[in-house]
Amino acid sequence: MVDIKKELALDGRPSPEARKWRYNIVSNYTINEGRLKDVKIGGAVRWQDKVAIGYPVINVPSGVVTFNPLNDVKHPYYGPTETNYDAWVGYSRRLTHGIKWSLQLNVRNLGVNRKLIPVAAQPDGTIAVNRIAEPMTWSLSNRLEF
Repeated sequence: MVDIKKELALDGRPSPEARKWRYNIVSNYTINEGRLKDVKIGGAVRWQDKVAIGYPVINVPSGVVTFNPLNDVKHPYYGPTETNYDAWVGYSRRLTHGIKWSLQLNVRNLGVNRKLIPVAAQPDGTIAVNRIAEPMTWSLSNRLEF
């Protein structure tokens, strides 16, 4: 019954699981001369705002003896903001007039290791469910363009 009342209270409001704000910043630079000619470096920052992960329950008197629990949707419990960093370095050059070769090393989620992110809270504010953060990953790509 509490879940139905919570959904009715959330009607017309933004989705609680959606983050209100987020941004991505990406930067690339290619060296055009000197010993490091055709080397490229880059990075990215991905930021996400806090997110509602649960709601406190308040008891509202209804009659003399019983209480009706209601979710206080105006004062949610929030999960943390998230910031992730990516970086890459690469090299490319023309092998022949019609063939370009590229090699690139990417690192995604720099420095992330064994991290739990809360995604749901109990009515008293304690964490009910966590998810495992995507760990740091490395990838190497080799590409030929015709």
